[in-house]
Amino acid sequence: KITRFPSFEDDFSENAKVAVDIKVDLNGNVISATIQPRGTTTINASMKAIALRKARQLRFNTDEEGAAEQLGTISFSFRVKQ
Repeated sequence: KITRFPSFEDDFSENAKVAVDIKVDLNGNVISATIQPRGTTTINASMKAIALRKARQLRFNTDEEGAAEQLGTISFSFRVKQ
């Protein structure tokens, strides 16, 4: 469960989705984030960089009985304000 969301306003110029594979430690910290090509609808490097930065800012609940590291995929949907 996500317990901290970063601000999701940023500078981008197209509607797109970016999928990010994340690895989370026992304390709920994102310890790695990489772009997942499947589920990503843009080649824009700037938008991918924004998604990676935002993914690293997420915080998840702690799980004392869980695995030392847990894997998952987060999808970011970028929408241009009009």
